[in-house]
Amino acid sequence: MPVHSPGALPLPPLPMDPLIHRYLTDVRIERGLAHNTVEAYRRDLLTLQRYMLGRRLQDPAELTREALRAFLQYLTRTKLSPASITRSLATLRGFCRFLVRERVIAENPILLIESPRQWTRLPKTLTQDEVTALLEHRKMTTPED
Repeated sequence: MPVHSPGALPLPPLPMDPLIHRYLTDVRIERGLAHNTVEAYRRDLLTLQRYMLGRRLQDPAELTREALRAFLQYLTRTKLSPASITRSLATLRGFCRFLVRERVIAENPILLIESPRQWTRLPKTLTQDEVTALLEHRKMTTPED
């Protein structure tokens, strides 16, 4: 069964469609993932499949560590956020474990690939007016105040 977006024109089955379908069914049933999470995994795996096809890679055995690193670099070049790349990497980790468990590939190519660093968000600071308003509001009756 082809794995494509709902409402899209039917496309011919792609080489990894059956594996992607089985993996998504597996995570949906066994892990009880939410529908939105499964759809995010689907998009991640379809992006991987399109990337592979663009490089004339069709067989899951061609998912080498180098190919996966190149794919993650591709995601970075497309300006995907670090959080989305991290989620995509989590999808790939699960998919590669599935491929090993199903004996589609002999060894897991993603084992030594590290997650990209997350950006640290700075805390929101008070404006000068907000600080002034706090200081001028002097109802300090307890030590906590």
